[in-house]
Amino acid sequence: MSFPELKWNRSPRPDGVGEPEGEIHNPNDFDNHASLVIVAKEGMKYLTMSYPGHMWAIQINEFGRMFNIFNHCFHSVWGYTIRADEVEHDITRMRFITAGGELLERFGHPRGKFDVDVWARLPKDVRGDTIPIINDLEHAAARKELKKRRIAEAIASGNAFVDSQGRTLVRI
Repeated sequence: MSFPELKWNRSPRPDGVGEPEGEIHNPNDFDNHASLVIVAKEGMKYLTMSYPGHMWAIQINEFGRMFNIFNHCFHSVWGYTIRADEVEHDITRMRFITAGGELLERFGHPRGKFDVDVWARLPKDVRGDTIPIINDLEHAAARKELKKRRIAEAIASGNAFVDSQGRTLVRI
C-alpha cells in the first residue's frame, strides 16, 4: 500500500505573519530561489549560535527579496526585516546577528542566551506575547538602563571597578 506524496498548500499571496501554510516533503516544492534558502539557513545557524535558547524563525519573502526574522519566544507577529541584498554577498552574515540582537533589545531581553527569568518579568499583552519597544526614545532609555544594570552587576561581582577619575573599568 502506498500513500500519495503530500504537496505544499501554498496561498497565492505570501503570509505576512510568519505562520506556516503547510509542510514540504520534496525540496522541489519549495518555491524560493535556492540562493535565498542558503542565506536563510546560514542566517539561522548564526542566530542560534550567537543567541542560544531562543526560538528563531526566518521567513523568506522572495517577492520583495527580504528576510523576516522572528523570535517566537517573544512575539510571532513583530519581527525584523532585512533586505536580501544587504546579506546575500556577506559571508559573515553579521547583519542577521545584529538584527537578532536588535530584536532582543526591542523586547527588553539582553543580547545572549535566553533567560527565562528575564522573559518572565517582561510586560505581556492579553495573548501572552511580549510587548515590544517600538519607540526609539523608549529603546534608547531601555538600552541605557540595561547598560547601567550590567555595570552595577559587574561592580558587585568584582569584575569591574570605578577608578579615582570616575571611570568604570572592566577586568578582562
